Amino acid sequence: MKLRLLDDTVRFRLTRSEVASLAAGEPVESVTTLGDGRLGYRLEVADALTARLDDGLVVVTVPEDLVGGWSADDGPEGIHGRYGRTSVSVEKDFTCLIPRPGVDPDDHYPNPKVPRDRT
Repeated sequence: MKLRLLDDTVRFRLTRSEVASLAAGEPVESVTTLGDGRLGYRLEVADALTARLDDGLVVVTVPEDLVGGWSADDGPEGIHGRYGRTSVSVEKDFTCLIPRPGVDPDDHYPNPKVPRDRT
């Protein structure tokens, strides 16, 4: 899972397996170590969109009714909303247009900018 922060915007990018876990109602979490400290970020399924910072852990909940159909390949690219002043985006992580060393594209969604084979 990738996390991007910019001012009052929080943006998550999830692989297929992370989206499947979230669709099954399981939280998805990751941690980044910064010196002696840690920054964690977690997505959970709940009744409504919320966002909070809890002792070094960014916790965002997404509505259960939006998660189900989102996991399909042809489902929406993301879930977007606002919680107070915070803009929240939870998006599918697409394969890179230019392959990157160390990045395994197998767990990413097909990039919509790449034409699909129509055979």
